Amino acid sequence: MRSTYDGRPFPTTRKYHTGVRTAAIFLLTASDFAGGRRADALTRLDALAGHDHRFAEPVAHLRKGMTGDGGDGPVARLGAALAAEDRSLDFVTAPLVESLRESMVTP
Repeated sequence: MRSTYDGRPFPTTRKYHTGVRTAAIFLLTASDFAGGRRADALTRLDALAGHDHRFAEPVAHLRKGMTGDGGDGPVARLGAALAAEDRSLDFVTAPLVESLRESMVTP
């Protein structure tokens, strides 16, 4: 592992790009919820669930949780699905999930 950037491109994988894209969607979704754009946020999550089926059940759970029937918190399963993509990125994904959770309770 290189300790400093030497100008060569870093090797990346499809898994890495998928995780980055998903994290960006979470960040945009949190912004939508915080801005009072609930429909936009849910549209983003539905698109994510349609593209990556690992998120279908967590998104459905989030929708159910928003009506008060979610049980373990509406964001918990989304966070678990995101974390499962790459545990080495927990230092990034955990704050993203917390931001999403907090944005959902922002008036």
